Amino acid sequence: YHHLKLYPDDESGPQSPKKPVVVESYDEIVFLEPSEAFVARVCNHPAVAVTKLPPNINLPALT
Repeated sequence: YHHLKLYPDDESGPQSPKKPVVVESYDEIVFLEPSEAFVARVCNHPAVAVTKLPPNINLPALT
């Protein structure tokens, strides 16, 4: 299991229930023993940040 911290440790005084809570998540894909060609392609092409999906792409709902 992982410990969950809703607020920083350095704050003094009582905790307020009105403070915002930030939710962060990430996806990770691990490639075990990738080919040299694959590693070269990944390293030589920068990542692209997609802020909004094109209208023709629908992702499945999270459950």
